[in-house]
Formats: sequence, structure tokens, C-alpha cells
Amino acid sequence: MKEISTISTVFGIIPTRENLVAFASDEESGLRHEAFFVNVKDFYTAKSSDECVIFQTSESGAVSLLTSDLQTMKFEGDYSILKAFKFINGFIIIDRKSKSYNYIEPQVASSTDLGFYFKKSGNLDERYLFKRLGDEITLFSLSKKEEIRIFNIPRDFGIDASPAEGVFHLEPTIYIPLSNGQLLAFDISTDELKWKQERVGRTAIFEDKIYCIADYTIKELDANTGEILRQESMQGLIDTYGFRPTGAHKVYDEYIFIMTSGKPGMVAIYDRRTLKFQEMLKLDEMIPLGTDHLHWHNGKLYILDFGKTLHVYE
Repeated sequence: MKEISTISTVFGIIPTRENLVAFASDEESGLRHEAFFVNVKDFYTAKSSDECVIFQTSESGAVSLLTSDLQTMKFEGDYSILKAFKFINGFIIIDRKSKSYNYIEPQVASSTDLGFYFKKSGNLDERYLFKRLGDEITLFSLSKKEEIRIFNIPRDFGIDASPAEGVFHLEPTIYIPLSNGQLLAFDISTDELKWKQERVGRTAIFEDKIYCIADYTIKELDANTGEILRQESMQGLIDTYGFRPTGAHKVYDEYIFIMTSGKPGMVAIYDRRTLKFQEMLKLDEMIPLGTDHLHWHNGKLYILDFGKTLHVYE
């Protein structure tokens, strides 16, 4: 891929179905040529769905929502969207005063208190909310607004086998990574353990495949059975580039992008269909941890580095 432009003073980037929304402080930055531009002086964080974007600055507890027709509405209050998530036609956010989740809907410009909130929680594809506590994962139905299942981690899985970050879901299965590197797959309706896989590491799901990286190896798993379908050693990248996959990875139809959090920032590009390495991109700056700083959108790759410079490749 060839770098076609760089744009400075960009705080965040986030995609919708039609636009890549970028947050910056200089309206004359030329960003309109690459993405829809939102001018903010003090950016905090943003979340998106296919149709809209919710964002917040650290100056205020208010929340702004950018609709599909690129109009902005504001919800006053003391909110936090750090752990917000999309739900049906809007977003669920945290009301810091009442310590509960609120559902905001752009179509009716309203905010509804849902009356529940859980620490160490997360969302699963707009359908469920889960919380981690000890050796348990508790699953809540957002449509029913009630607890529907508790998944217990068997003691014989090891002394360091507590639930880790990164629980994810593909109906009818919930996938629970453990701190010892294992990945467990439970049936949501029966709480039966369907399969487990050793040494999985960081995971990303695409369609019915799970792509995981551990021990400098990238693996493709069948999400239904846990079977390893393909795997490739990444040792060659260590030897040639000094690349170690210490960051996150993102999976798209054509590509897998694997990041390193060191300096210089590097992104290893793999062909998803063959699981073969294609090329290495190097940035002078670090790439922040997480997945919010790299997006493949409409045939272009956008990478936001630690110095707030947006790099665009095609």
C-alpha cells in the first residue's frame, strides 16, 4: 500500500456505513477530502453504529450525536460514553449521577434510564450485556432487561483461569477468553461448554472464523467447533523487521491488519483468504493500543498515530 496523505491534529477517527468521521481542531486542515470532518477543541472519545456517531469532549458531561444525515444533536447531563455501545437505533451510555445505563435515540431525541449498570461489563452485538466477577460471567438480555445466564469457569482449567478482557459473541455462542490464554465457547441457551482451545491469545471474529495471535503465530479457528483451520508462524517478521504483535489486530474481508505498540509503529498486512503476509507499513510514531486507531474504509487504510497524525494509504 502507498501512503497518499497525512493530516495533522486529528484526535480520533471512527467509521459509519457511509462515512469515516474524523475529529480535529483545525477546520482548514483539508480533512474534508478524506472524511467527514467534525471540529472539536477538546476531544474525549466516540462510538459509532452504521447510521450515527456519538461523541464527547472532556470539557463537559454532555453527549453529542451525529445522525446519518450529518446533523448534530446534544444530550445534556453528566454522562460517560467510555463504555457506551450501540443498541437497536441508538446508543446506551452511562449516567454518572444515577450510576445506570441510559438509552438515547436520535429519531426521537430522547434519553431513557434503563435502571441498571454493572462494573467490569461490556456489550455483545446489541443483544446482551455481560459482567465479569471472579470465575463467573453473567449474561443479561437487553431486550428482556433481566439476567438470563451465568457461566462458571471450571476449577480444573487451572489456577490462573479467570475470565479475561475481550468476551465476544456469535449467536448462539458466547466466547470467553481466560487469563491463562485459553478460549472457551459456551452455548448461550444451555450454558453447555461446546469447546475449548489452548493458547489462543488476542482474538478477533469475522463471519464464522476467529483469528487469534499467540506465541508469534496467527491462527484461523472455526467459530462453531474451535478447530484450527490454518496457522502461520510470524517468526519471519521478527527476523526481518523486528516486528512483534504487541498491539491489536483487525479483520476485514480482504485483509488482516496486525499492529505493534512499539516505536516505530508498524502494521503487518496479511491476506485473509490465504493467511499469508503481504507487506509491512512503518510509521515514525507509535500506534496507540486498541482498535480505534486503524480502519479500512472504502478501499483506503486510515491509521492514527500517537502524535495525532492521520496516515492514509491505498
